[in-house]
Amino acid sequence: MNHVFIKSSLALFVMLLLAQCQKERDVYYEAPDWIGKPVYETLQDEGRFGKYLQLVDKTRYALSLKGNGLWTVFAPNDAAVDAWLSEKGYASVDAVPASEAGSIVAYSLLFNQFEFSRLANILNNGWDTVVYSMKKRTPYYKTIRKEFYRGDSVWVVDPTTNSSPYIAVNDNNYRYLPFYLDKYFKAQSPALTEDDYRFFYPNSTYTGKNIQRASVLKEDISAANGIIHEVDRVNEPLPTLEEILGADERYSVFHRLITSTNDVGEPNFYSYEPATETVLNYYMKMFPSLNIQQLYIKTYWSRLGISLNMDRYQEPGTTQTSSQAIVDWESGGYTEFVPNDAAIADFFNTKLASYGYPAIDSLPSAVLKYFLNAQLVGSLVWPRGNFKLVKNAGGDYLNGMGEEGPELDRNVYSDIRPASNGFFYGGSQYIRSRYFETVYTEILLRSAGTLSLMYRAFQNYFAETLVSELTNCILNYYPNVDYTVLLPENDAFAAEGLELNGSNVFIHNAWETAGGTFTNTRVQRLMRSHIFRRTKSPDANKATSLTEFSGGLAEYGGYGYAVNDYGDMIRFKNNQLQMLGNYDAGDWVTVTPRKTFLNGQVFTVDKMLQYSVCTAVGTCAPKTMREYIIAAGARNANVSKYVDYMSYLLPTGNNIANIELATDRAWTLLMPTNTAIDQAVADHVLPTITDVKNTSLPVDTLNKAIRFFKYHIIPDELYMDEGYPCVLLKNGSVQDSLPVVTNYRNDANQSTYLMIDKTDATSKHLRFSTYDPKAKNQPWANRRVVAVIRGEDRSNQFGARAVLHEVDDYLVYKNIENN
Repeated sequence: MNHVFIKSSLALFVMLLLAQCQKERDVYYEAPDWIGKPVYETLQDEGRFGKYLQLVDKTRYALSLKGNGLWTVFAPNDAAVDAWLSEKGYASVDAVPASEAGSIVAYSLLFNQFEFSRLANILNNGWDTVVYSMKKRTPYYKTIRKEFYRGDSVWVVDPTTNSSPYIAVNDNNYRYLPFYLDKYFKAQSPALTEDDYRFFYPNSTYTGKNIQRASVLKEDISAANGIIHEVDRVNEPLPTLEEILGADERYSVFHRLITSTNDVGEPNFYSYEPATETVLNYYMKMFPSLNIQQLYIKTYWSRLGISLNMDRYQEPGTTQTSSQAIVDWESGGYTEFVPNDAAIADFFNTKLASYGYPAIDSLPSAVLKYFLNAQLVGSLVWPRGNFKLVKNAGGDYLNGMGEEGPELDRNVYSDIRPASNGFFYGGSQYIRSRYFETVYTEILLRSAGTLSLMYRAFQNYFAETLVSELTNCILNYYPNVDYTVLLPENDAFAAEGLELNGSNVFIHNAWETAGGTFTNTRVQRLMRSHIFRRTKSPDANKATSLTEFSGGLAEYGGYGYAVNDYGDMIRFKNNQLQMLGNYDAGDWVTVTPRKTFLNGQVFTVDKMLQYSVCTAVGTCAPKTMREYIIAAGARNANVSKYVDYMSYLLPTGNNIANIELATDRAWTLLMPTNTAIDQAVADHVLPTITDVKNTSLPVDTLNKAIRFFKYHIIPDELYMDEGYPCVLLKNGSVQDSLPVVTNYRNDANQSTYLMIDKTDATSKHLRFSTYDPKAKNQPWANRRVVAVIRGEDRSNQFGARAVLHEVDDYLVYKNIENN
C-alpha cells in the first residue's frame, strides 16, 4: 500500500513539474504585444471582412490564418463578397460549397509576406530590381484527375517542370495570381497602358493597383503572421490555357487537333510520362480510396511550342537554372491565339483542299504542328504593348509584318482572357505560318505524293539550310526575298535512276545501288540546280523577280538568262529551259507555272535540269573550258584571235599557267574582239601569237600573254548580260557597283580589281572597268572599260560552269599597291 502511495505521489509531482515547465515555455515563446494579432483576428478587428472570414471558416486555411505562418492576404471586403454571391446566385455564404470556398480563399493568399510596394519585385536571394513580377504563387492547385489514354481511363497529374521526372513529391502545380501594377506596366518595353488591362478585364477599372479583376483599396494592413491588402472584388482561380481551350465549344476543332492521336493511340502533341515510383506511392497514400495503380504526368514540352497545362513558366527551348526559375515563374507566361471553327475551315479551304487532303485532321502530324505552333507564343503577348513585336512559336510575326504591321484587331479577337499560365485570345482568324505561305509549301504539302522524293532530298540534305531559307518571307520579316523553284516530280527522279531504299537513303539503281558519295552529291547538286534566288523591291532598278520563262532580249534571239542556287547558267525561251548538260545533249526542259506564294513562285518540270551529261559514276563532268572556248570561236569569228591564244595557253583543257579553271568554281570569261586583240598587240601589252608560240623567246613573253588573259577571267560569279538595270549575283541580290577581286595575282602577290555595272539606263549593257581602291581620290586613274557585245552567238555563251562574253576592248592594270 505504501508503495502505491509513493508511486502515485511521485507521478503527481512529475505532472505538476511538467505543467509548470510548459507554462514557463509558453510564456517564453509567447509573441510580444508589438507583433500584433494574427491575420484572422486582425480581419475581425477591421470590421468589414466578416463574410470573407465566413468563407475562410469553411476551409482548412482558418487554422493557418489564426496561427503561425507568413501570408499575404488579398481580402475582399463585405461589399465585394456580396457582389460575388449575387453573381453566382448564392443567397448567402452558407450556400457556398466548401470546395468552392476553399478555392476562393486559397487563391486570395500568397506564400510569404509582400508589402504592396514589393509586389512587383521578385524575391530571389534578395530583391531582384531588374526584372519585375506580374504574378505570384498561391496555395491553390488542382490535383490528380482521370483522362482517357489508349482507350483506358488513367490517373493524370500536371507537371511542375519541363524536365524528367516532371514532378516531385509535395511539389504541386500551384496556380499564380496575376497583378497589373503601375510599376510593372511602366517597366515594360514598350510601356503598357490601361488599354492592355481593359482588353482582359473590360468590366474593371484600371487603377495601377489591380490584382486580377480587383483593385486594392487599402494596402499593408499588418498582422502577426502576414500582411493584408483589402480588395474590392472576389478573385476566382484562373484556369490554365489547356482548361480554357477544352471548355469552349467555339474552338472544338482546334482542341480536337491538339488532342489528336496517331494510329496506336499515342497523342501527337503531348505525352503521358509514367510517374516515378516515389511519386506514385505519394499519391497512393494521399488518396488510398482511389485505388491508384498507375499515374501519368501529362506534358506538352517536347511535342508543342508551349506548355498549355503548366503554371511554372519556362521559356521554350531553354534549360532553366535554379536561380532563373523564380524569375521566370513570376515574370513570364505563354500566349494562345485560338481560331474558332469557322477560321480553321477557312484555313483548310484556302491552303489545304487543293492538295487533296480530305480534312484538316488528315494532315501528317509533322505538318499540322506548323499550323498549331503558329497560334502559340512562348511569351506574354499584350494587346497593345508588344503585339506588333512578337513572333509565334514558329518564328512568324503575329500580324504578318512586325512593327510596320497592324495592331491587334479587337473585332477579330473578341474573346480575350487571362489564364493562370498566360493569355488566351480566341478569334475569327488564324495566325499565318510561313510553312503554308511560301514556295516550300508546295514541297511540304505534296510530301506524301508526287514530290515525296524532292521532299526527302530536302530533309536529308537541306533541313537546316534551304528549308529554312525557302520559308523566309514577310511573315518572319524577309520582305524582299523572292525565290523561283522548279519542282521535279518522282518520275523525273526515276528517269535519273534515283530512288530511296528502305532507310530513306538515296541510291542510283544502276550505278550505286547501296548509295554513296556520288549519289548524295548528285542529288544535292540537282536540287540546288532547280532553285533561283531573286529580289523583290519597290525600286525598279533593284527588283529582279523571275516570275516567268517566256524569254528575254531580242538581241539574244529572244533568250532569257538566269543563274541558279548552285551558280549555273540557265537559258530559256517559250517556257523551255537549258542548263549546261541539257545544252550539251541538245535537250530542253519544259516548265509549267504552278503557284505563286508570298516569297516567290513554283513551276513543274517534265525532266531535270542537268549540269552535265552523265554516263556512269564519276563521269558527270562537262567538257573542258578549252572545248567551250573553241566552240564559241566556231560560232563567232569576231573572237577568233582570242580563241587562237587561249587554245594554245590551255593545252590541257582547264589550266592556264597553273591556274585551274575547274568546275567546282564559277567563272566569267571576257573575250576581246579581234580588233581589241590587235590593239593590245599594237599597245605592247600583248605579244603576238607567233611570239607566244616561239619557245626560243624568253619565258617573259609567254608570261606577259598569260597575265593579259588572266585580266579577263573573273572567278566565283557568273555575270550575265540579262537586261536588268542592276548587276545580279547568283544569290539574287543586287551588286551596287562594288569592286570585285579578280583571279590575278602578280609576282608580288598584288591584286587587281574590277568595277562591274551597266552602261546606261536604256541599253543596260554589262560593263567591266578597271578600278584602283587604293588610289584614294582617283580610283579611276588609268581606267579601262569594256562592254559586252550582244548577240545570240557572241555573249552569254555556255562554258564549263562559266559564261563567255565578247567584249569591245581589252583590260590592263597597273600595280595598285604602289600608289
